[in-house]
Amino acid sequence: MLPKTQQFYNEKLRSKYGDAKGATVDNLVEMERKLDLKLPLSLKAYLLWVGNHSDGPLIGTDCFASDILGNTEYFREFLDENSIKRFTGTGTRFKSFWLLA
Repeated sequence: MLPKTQQFYNEKLRSKYGDAKGATVDNLVEMERKLDLKLPLSLKAYLLWVGNHSDGPLIGTDCFASDILGNTEYFREFLDENSIKRFTGTGTRFKSFWLLA
């Protein structure tokens, strides 16, 4: 899906918003260290592509590298407030970065 999104961006949006600004590998390593887990590969690919492009077409969406830690904290609260049961499986294979206990 990301290649199609990148193609759309390059063809339709790049002239207005400029080159996509991705997070760095160091940003992702630090994020994984702080969260104490490995980010999903699809999220890493997205963040490396546009993870620092907060002034682009997704402005105001809080879906950038700088938002991940805060969103993770608030997502836990959202689950609790809405009585949504958190995933309790074991092993890193099933451990979602936003559903941490």
